Amino acid sequence: MFRKLIAVFFTVILLSLSAQAQELGPAEGTKIPHDLSLMTTAGKVENFDDLKGDKGLALFFVRSFDWCPYCQRQAIAVNERAQEFRDRGINPIFVSYDSAEIQADFYGKNNFTMPILSDHENVVINAFGVLNADSISERNPLYGYPHPLVFIIDPDGTIQSKLYIEKEDGTFGSNYRERPEIDDILAAIDNAE
Repeated sequence: MFRKLIAVFFTVILLSLSAQAQELGPAEGTKIPHDLSLMTTAGKVENFDDLKGDKGLALFFVRSFDWCPYCQRQAIAVNERAQEFRDRGINPIFVSYDSAEIQADFYGKNNFTMPILSDHENVVINAFGVLNADSISERNPLYGYPHPLVFIIDPDGTIQSKLYIEKEDGTFGSNYRERPEIDDILAAIDNAE
């Protein structure tokens, strides 16, 4: 009987650890794992305290502003409605693995009004646990892009909401073609207040 209890106990622990290992990014209610100190398209290093609004920020991880049309569409749509975020005291920002030059080109062509941060070395992407390492080899020049996620973070750095669309095939990760609707993101912000 004791052996069965031990076996059940270890099975529960292993399943729990497996489930935790499969979570994409930090959990809601936890502190952000990095202060977001990265270079902006303006050529200045900014961090969470510099970037947040009165009520926090909406942190968008995107794959690439260079080659991902889904990321480009999402960013342009958010930019068009950026004031709705700001009216809620939330500053929207984007992080990608692109170089600052690629980001600056996209920023200028699309009249951006919000910061884009370059995580070309994957420091923040890795800290947040959103590196999309399952789909591409480290030898591939495109290696380093994140899963597309949105984090709503309060002014103290606590994650209030984590939004993404899961892959349709049931494998681990986010669907790169589909992104949370802006209205759903704004609703998450409103519900966090």
